[in-house]
This record gives sequence, C-alpha cells and structure tokens, in this order.
Amino acid sequence: MLGLPRFKGHFDPRIAIHFQRLGHLLGDRLVDILFDGTEFVELPAARVATKNTHGTGCTLSSAIAALLPQRTSVAAAVRDAREYVLGALRASSQLSVGSGHGPLHHFFALWPASGAPAPTR
Repeated sequence: MLGLPRFKGHFDPRIAIHFQRLGHLLGDRLVDILFDGTEFVELPAARVATKNTHGTGCTLSSAIAALLPQRTSVAAAVRDAREYVLGALRASSQLSVGSGHGPLHHFFALWPASGAPAPTR
C-alpha cells in the first residue's frame, strides 16, 4: 500500500470517518486514504499535470457531501467525487481564466470538448 503506513500514524481513532488527501506529495501518482469507520481504503490515481487547481478542496468536499445520500457507502461517494474532480482537473486546460492558478472545469461533462459553453435551449 502506497500511503497507508504513513497515514496510520496520523489517524485519530475517535473520528468515525477520515479522508486524507495526499496529492501534495511528489511523483506522477497520488494516493488518498479513506477510513470509513470500518476499514482503510487506498484511492490511487495518476497525477493530472495542470496549474488549474484552484478550488479542488472545496469542489471535492462539496461533491462528497452531495453524493453521500446517493451512494450505498462512504467509500463509493468518495470514489465518485474524486473521479469528478479528476475529470474537472483533466479538462481545466480548456479554460483560460485569470493569470495564476486557474479553476477546475466544473462543467466538463456538460460542455463540448472545445471548452465553449453549451448552446442554450
């Protein structure tokens, strides 16, 4: 397991559910760790090379909160929320906003690949 030994040293057993993002570590792969109240789950992914990372934490936490009542487990909600954020990161290069760390492309699944807004109805 990539990140589990390091994570277990920081785990507080009084917290029922704990999610640790480890995307700040170096390398082309990342792994997040989830403790769902019963077991530890590693969530590996390829790192997305982009400077458009503004809002990743807020987007991830909002997606998890929105998906919890729609999924059968905490792990399923977290996995799906991470997939959404990873998709938004991959598509973020289609946006050109500001001059620093740009935002995720929150509408990547709804807008055409060109990055232009979808036609209005």
